[in-house]
Amino acid sequence: MKFTKYIWNLYNSTSKGMNLIKLFETINIKSLSEKYEFQYSFDIDEKLRNEDNVKTKTINIYDNTIEFAKNVKIHSTEDARSFFNNFIFIKRIPIQLKLNNGQTQTESYLSTEEDDNKYFFDYFASITAGLYNSFPEYFFPFLFERKDFHTFIRICENFDISIPVLPPKNNWTKRIWFYFDLCISLNEYRKHMNLNPSEFAAFIYGFGLNSLEPIKKEDLPNPLKVWFVGAGDWDYDFLDNANELSKAAWGAGNERIKRGDIIIMYCTAPRKEINSIWRATTDSFRNPFESYYYFVNIGFPNKISPIGYQTLATNPIIKKNSTIRARMQGLNGKPLNQTEYNELLRLINELGVDISNLPNLPDYHYNSENIQNERDVEIKLIEPILLRLAFKTNEWMRQMPIRMGRGIRYYPDYAIHFNIKRGEESAKIIIEAKFEILSEKQLEEAYLQAKSYAVRLQSNVFIVADKNSLYIFEPNRNSFEFNNRIQYLWSDLDNPDTFHSFKEKINNKALHPTTNIRHLADSTKYEYISNK
Repeated sequence: MKFTKYIWNLYNSTSKGMNLIKLFETINIKSLSEKYEFQYSFDIDEKLRNEDNVKTKTINIYDNTIEFAKNVKIHSTEDARSFFNNFIFIKRIPIQLKLNNGQTQTESYLSTEEDDNKYFFDYFASITAGLYNSFPEYFFPFLFERKDFHTFIRICENFDISIPVLPPKNNWTKRIWFYFDLCISLNEYRKHMNLNPSEFAAFIYGFGLNSLEPIKKEDLPNPLKVWFVGAGDWDYDFLDNANELSKAAWGAGNERIKRGDIIIMYCTAPRKEINSIWRATTDSFRNPFESYYYFVNIGFPNKISPIGYQTLATNPIIKKNSTIRARMQGLNGKPLNQTEYNELLRLINELGVDISNLPNLPDYHYNSENIQNERDVEIKLIEPILLRLAFKTNEWMRQMPIRMGRGIRYYPDYAIHFNIKRGEESAKIIIEAKFEILSEKQLEEAYLQAKSYAVRLQSNVFIVADKNSLYIFEPNRNSFEFNNRIQYLWSDLDNPDTFHSFKEKINNKALHPTTNIRHLADSTKYEYISNK
C-alpha cells in the first residue's frame, strides 16, 4: 500500500486518530501500558531491601529511563548512539534506589555479563517508551507484544518501510543494537513522509495496524509439511480454552515452516500428549526481541482427543519418527512425513473424532500425456506450480517486455516479483519454458537464453522448465554457471517432502538471497554484491 497524505489526513481527522496522536504527544505510561499490555515496573525482593537497607519497594523502569536522560542533549544520530551506548552498555540501565537513611543509591538493572543483555527485552516496551518520550526525534516506542514481531514486519512490508538486517541468534549485544538501527530506519521513513514523531507512532499503531487484512482460513495455501511444536504447562490454559478464532505466536525452532503448514501441538510434561492440530498463518520468522528467536503465527485450531506419548512411541509407524525416538526433546519445528501424519489421523479417527475437518496434505499427480506443446507446459505445469508455491497471480507476469542491446525487445516467459518501470526493470525469478529438452546442447541453449534475461533483470535465480523437468540455476560466486543446477522431475514434486524442499530453495535463494546482481556503470557488465 502506498502512503499518501490524503489517506493519512482522512485517518488523523477522525476522533480515533486524534486521540492516538494525543496519546503519543503526552505520554501517560499507565494508559499506554494498559492499551498495549506491557509492564513498566517491578517489585524489589523484600530480602534484598532488608539486607541493603533499601526503602524503595517498586522500581519504575520508564521513570528511571527518563530520569537518566533528563540532562542529556542530543543533536544528531551520533549523539543518540553515544547516549544509547552509555545508557545500555556502560550504565547498564541505571535505577535509582532510596535508602532508609534518606540517601539515594544508583544500581544497574543489567549485570556486566554479555548474556545478561537479553534482560533488556524484559521491559523493552517500557524502556523504549521512555527513550521516545525523552528524544522522540531519535527513538521509537516499540509496543508490539514481543512475540508479535511479525505484525510489525507486515506493516513495514505494507508501506515499503525498510528495516535493518536481522541480527544473529546468539548475539544479544547485536540484538539490542538492532533496535537502535531500527529507530534510524523508521525515523528516515517518518521524515520522508513529513510526519512528526507522535503522528508517526499513531500511523504505525493505528493506521498501520488497521491496514492489515485479517487472515482467513480459506486464503491459506495448501499445506506442504507437518510440524511438531511444544507447549509447557504455562500454555495449558490458553490451549484448553482455544476456539476457532484463537491465534498465537509460537516458538518455531527454525525458519522452515511455511504459511499453511500443519502444526501438531504437543503438550510436554506433565501431560505428555498431542493436544490439538493448528495451521501456520505465516512463514516462521526470526524475532530479535525474544529468547526463542524463531516464531510462527498459528491459528484455526482443531481440538482432538489427547494422544499420549506412549501411544506414539509404541505405534509401529509413528515410533520411527526421529522426534518420537528422541522422547520429544527439542521438538519445536521437527517434521512428520506424510505416512506418519496419515497414521496419526487414523489414530485420531479411532478415538471417535471426525477427521474430515482436519487439514490434510494434498495429493498431486503429474501427468505428461496431455502436454502437447510449449504453451501446455506454461498453462498446465508452470502456472499451477506457481500457485502451489503461493505466488499470487499479480506477482508474476508472462512475456514481460524488456529492452536489450539496441532497443530490441525480448520477452521472458515468466517474471516473478517483477518491476516493469522503464529503466528499473527487474525480476527476482525468471522462468523460461520449452516443450521438451532432449539433449545437453538443447539445455545449454535454453540456459543461455534464460541467463541473459536473469542478468538483465538482476534476478536471484532462474529456471528452465520443459514437460519433464525443472532446472534451477543459482549464482555461484561471480556468475550463473551451467553446471551449477538442480534438476527436479515434475513427478518428484508430487511428493510433499520433495515439494517442500523445492519451495524452500525458491524462498531462500530467490526471495531471501544472500547475493544479488547489480549493474555496473558499463551496462554490458554485471557483478555480484554480497548482502552480508
